[in-house]
Amino acid sequence: MTFANCPKCGSSNVTTAGVCANCGWTRFPQVMGAGESKEAIYELVGEIEIKVTGKALLDDYKRLLFENNSLTARIAELEGKIDQLTAHSDIERQDDKGIPEVQK
Repeated sequence: MTFANCPKCGSSNVTTAGVCANCGWTRFPQVMGAGESKEAIYELVGEIEIKVTGKALLDDYKRLLFENNSLTARIAELEGKIDQLTAHSDIERQDDKGIPEVQK
């Protein structure tokens, strides 16, 4: 893969060895010392974990938000039915009051 311009700074002054004369970006990074590479690996793994966990959390949030919206709509529907039933039973009670009871 050849780079016409440096992917970091955009300079067109990239040598054939893959080093940008402007910002120092290199296509082939140097191998680090043993202690440094261990820290770099832990740092990289940490960043990857954050990205993966963040995506998983976002997916969970979206799923829970959808479920919440669905349940909220269902609750509203059931509350409407309760109101209808309550209104219907109130009408029946009023009808019962209109009929005088026969006394013996």
